[in-house]
Amino acid sequence: MEWFILACIAPFLYNITVLTDQYLSRRYFHDHSTAVLVLGSVFYPIPLCIYAYIAAGHLDLPPRDIMLAVMTGVISLISFFPYIRAIERSDSSIVVSLFQIIPIMVLILAWIFLDEPLSAQNILVIIAITCASAFMTYNADDKKFDWHVLLNMAICCILLAITVLVERALLLKHSWEAISVYSYLGHFILGFTILLTHRKSQRKIKEVLKESRGKVLYFSFSQEAIYMLAVAVTFISFASAPKLAISAGVISSLQPVYGFAMSAVLASFLPTMFSHLPRGTDLLVKMIGLAVIISGSFYLALATA
Repeated sequence: MEWFILACIAPFLYNITVLTDQYLSRRYFHDHSTAVLVLGSVFYPIPLCIYAYIAAGHLDLPPRDIMLAVMTGVISLISFFPYIRAIERSDSSIVVSLFQIIPIMVLILAWIFLDEPLSAQNILVIIAITCASAFMTYNADDKKFDWHVLLNMAICCILLAITVLVERALLLKHSWEAISVYSYLGHFILGFTILLTHRKSQRKIKEVLKESRGKVLYFSFSQEAIYMLAVAVTFISFASAPKLAISAGVISSLQPVYGFAMSAVLASFLPTMFSHLPRGTDLLVKMIGLAVIISGSFYLALATA
């Protein structure tokens, strides 16, 4: 059962990184999504060097594959811009739930571009998860959907789905450590380029560093370390599980559950940064949406194994 314990730990770690993003964006970088993202690029050489050490002797990839791996890093960093805009406006628990759109986008893109089959049952589940995801942003008082959050998360998930498809193809030929080296290199190249050229972000980062007395650097470094640990735990869980799809289903299903619970707990201490659990009709709508997303995500993980 070691794989199951690890599969339960991984989404907890991933949620810590999302909650950190919400805290930083609301506490220090409100309306400065570029600054909060490029600040993290300062620490990218650390995981890059760690993965390079682990993958020593396996980094001699064909130039085309190196370029593709670097591009996955560039695209994934670009995807975080709409993600930060969404998390500034909505709560992390909602944003984490909307990340379940990623496997849907992967299936659709694979069907369009790779001619991979898509059964009628999978199409129905995709429609159900999509509708449930939309209702996660529904406000029962205003009777409105938050289309701003939905649009930004849709863009984010499409970009991340592209990186998943490319990385899946690369992992058939190369180790994940080697792919990670070049992916982080892409992260670093884009992030550091923006950091050097975007004057507004430079000014904001200097202002925040002074205001926080360097605390944001600690948060950014800790967040990167926790994310690396989460990735490692995920891969170990995948490797030791009886079926990869079962472990993936557990991780994707638990992540939105942890998201709601952790956000509600933090709201007791930082009510201006995090949201309490909704009440009444709002809570009912979101619980039904969450149940559909969780069961649908687990079904897709097993059905596409």
